[in-house]
Amino acid sequence: MKLYLIRHAQSSNNVLWNGSDNNEGRHSDPEITDIGHRQAEKLGQHMAHPQAEPRQHPFNSQPQTHYGLTHVYCSLMSRSVLTAQYIAEACGLELQALTNIFEKNGVYDYDEAGEMVGQPGPSRSYFEQRFPDVRLPEIINSEGWWSRP
Repeated sequence: MKLYLIRHAQSSNNVLWNGSDNNEGRHSDPEITDIGHRQAEKLGQHMAHPQAEPRQHPFNSQPQTHYGLTHVYCSLMSRSVLTAQYIAEACGLELQALTNIFEKNGVYDYDEAGEMVGQPGPSRSYFEQRFPDVRLPEIINSEGWWSRP
């Protein structure tokens, strides 16, 4: 088995952060930017291309072309779903979301004291309406998918 870990495309929080440590205007579940959409589209095209050349392990004597993806999984962070949709679509694969993969600290915002506060994350109906082709875990309900500290 080969496992490729891919970080989401540029999000609006990435643009805000940009090395400044500034959280003003930060969103707990940001969208990807126009640049992010272009990045994700290009990534999907690359991952699906039959002559794409994944980096090879230096001890692998058999050069490989094409990634040969069989599954595409993503977190339930909107930026992750939006990025992974391009890959799944380009590769002709179903996109499956999982609740146990997420960026450090999950879905959170800051209170007035500057302390991180967990947010519930979007509900099942949000995902069903916005991302109807994504296979969702059964445990997502109307309370949101994160609901952790």
